[in-house]
Amino acid sequence: MKRVICFAFAVVCAMWSLGRASAQAQQIRVGDVYVINENVAVPLFTEPRIEFEYEAGSRGSDCHELKSVLFPGFYVRIREILDGGILRVDCRVDNAYVLVGYVHEKLVERNMSLRSDVNFDGIGERVKIPSVAEIGSRMQEILCKKVPYCRGGSFPKEVKLDGLYRFRRIGNNAMKYMKFACYGFDAAGLLHYVSNGYLPHSIRDLADFEMKLFVISTAKPIQTRIVDEIINSLMDTDIVLFIPQKHENRRHISGNEWESGVLMFHRFGFVESRGRYSGIVRTNSMDAEARLIQMFNAARNAGSDLYVIRWHPELLRATYDSGNR
Repeated sequence: MKRVICFAFAVVCAMWSLGRASAQAQQIRVGDVYVINENVAVPLFTEPRIEFEYEAGSRGSDCHELKSVLFPGFYVRIREILDGGILRVDCRVDNAYVLVGYVHEKLVERNMSLRSDVNFDGIGERVKIPSVAEIGSRMQEILCKKVPYCRGGSFPKEVKLDGLYRFRRIGNNAMKYMKFACYGFDAAGLLHYVSNGYLPHSIRDLADFEMKLFVISTAKPIQTRIVDEIINSLMDTDIVLFIPQKHENRRHISGNEWESGVLMFHRFGFVESRGRYSGIVRTNSMDAEARLIQMFNAARNAGSDLYVIRWHPELLRATYDSGNR
């Protein structure tokens, strides 16, 4: 009799747990809009899968399917509910651009709040753009903490995945599933974070963002006077970039590391998230010209022009007021 009672109790508990899980799942509906809570972040993937491959280096990791990391203040709209707890979603921080990708429903339940009062398509409040000085402080903090490289990363703290995804390390341990450290920045993700989400997490989108100070053709060698003119014109937060080729076609640089596609000018030098073997690095003022020439050569190898972008409102106002445009 005691066994029967225990068995019945176990069945009731299991049914209750199943019903509770179903109720939680039913709370997420297509069209619902959520906002990322404070002090958390959520990974956005390009594929609706739960198993991915990644490769680790001395200063970071490379998971090709990680599209971006959504940090506090991002709005998320449920677009489609798929099998295995995977959701297809639209994401935005303001009315500037939309990211589309996939997240696990558990991360929605744990890290987001439902906002039934928000019209996703009508979000018009611009993100609060940090001042030039604040961006400089963020850059300095990231450099001091030695935050690593992470392909698709845009957050300075490790994002807890809690076993919701499986990552198989490629290379020597190709058959072993291991913990993937979703932690750090890629080239555009660094700029995305320090601008509080204002700059798009896309080098291609950055190329068309705000004012182009220079567009340098790579059809012929760059002249010294052009290099000097660019360096002398740069101000903190200005961006130098080119459009990289697709990953499988990129050329290697020293250390078997992929060439970065974007730099941010900072205190008379450049800051960039270089790759999984160097992490985030700063080029000082003495080497800024040489790094600019390296970027020009990388742009030429990629078949791209070299762009110099000014985007921060403080600098744009000063530039227009001075009659430089």
